[in-house]
Amino acid sequence: MRRTNELSPRPSPYRKLWTVLKTMLALGLFVYVISQTDFEQLYSLKDRLSWGWLGITFLAFLLMLAIKTYQYHVFTGRKLGYFRVLEIVVVQNLLMNFVATAAGIASYLTMLGIEEDVRLGKATESFVLVKIGDVIAVSVYFLFSMLFIRPLPKGVLPIISIVGGFILIFLIVLLALLFYRDKFLAVLKDLIKLIKLDKINLVIKMLGYLEKIVAYQQSDVLQVIGRASLISFAYMGMTLAWGYARFMTFSLPLNFFVVIFVFSLLQFASWVPIYIFGGLGLSEGIWMFLLGLFLSKDPALAAVLIGIRILNYIFNAITSLYLPIYSFFSGSSAVK
Repeated sequence: MRRTNELSPRPSPYRKLWTVLKTMLALGLFVYVISQTDFEQLYSLKDRLSWGWLGITFLAFLLMLAIKTYQYHVFTGRKLGYFRVLEIVVVQNLLMNFVATAAGIASYLTMLGIEEDVRLGKATESFVLVKIGDVIAVSVYFLFSMLFIRPLPKGVLPIISIVGGFILIFLIVLLALLFYRDKFLAVLKDLIKLIKLDKINLVIKMLGYLEKIVAYQQSDVLQVIGRASLISFAYMGMTLAWGYARFMTFSLPLNFFVVIFVFSLLQFASWVPIYIFGGLGLSEGIWMFLLGLFLSKDPALAAVLIGIRILNYIFNAITSLYLPIYSFFSGSSAVK
């Protein structure tokens, strides 16, 4: 049985304007990337294609999907079957890549929220726990990669400072949440009231989810976040391997640790609500800028980035075939 959803409120004019600005930024950056290549370079991608690495890339993509599904399956208390959660994750990925990150998150919360055995609060709690684990894992991979990149270009130092500041703030908040839970929550509530955010519905909801996490016993919180981090290390490790394999698919060998460094930065960027169409334009722009700092400009880079973008959409389109297959077999079992 499923509960019906209330109709969502109409998007505000500001949200529409923000969507238009994001779309313009994405398309503008992608047009810039296209301008850095030509038809000859794009046509030559077929000669650069390594079928062996293409197979490895697709396998890594499927493993990422499987691990992400396991994350959500575990943190929703296994109330839904693994293959049902996989259906939700596939839909989430499709919306993130073909619409926007926010749409993917909303689909995950909505599809879980309409299930009889999973309350919306539990769905959001699972999402928050997974993201905490993801931030911990990406931060470790990011810091680890810098140990093997020498010398670091001067141009990346401001970026490292910004990301390092974010990691430090996240670490302070996480430690405060773990060891000074009630006091931290009280200070956070006072701060939110001081800066007049206590009237925003989303902020109130997030405070409610933090209160639920704080209500756990300390040993339980440590155990849950520890488990989330371990699964996230596996997921992000596979994501980094997938990122490297994509370049090898088009015979563009790069320093593995440089790829980890840039891909970690892209993960941080993907959590900022400016991603649309799976990071179209923004992702390619970041790659071109940062690899330009680490390497002499490769004339094939822009063409390879466009090829990677096309592969990404093809992979997601292939996984969409799971939806009618799951629907058919789940419908057949329901009839029986």
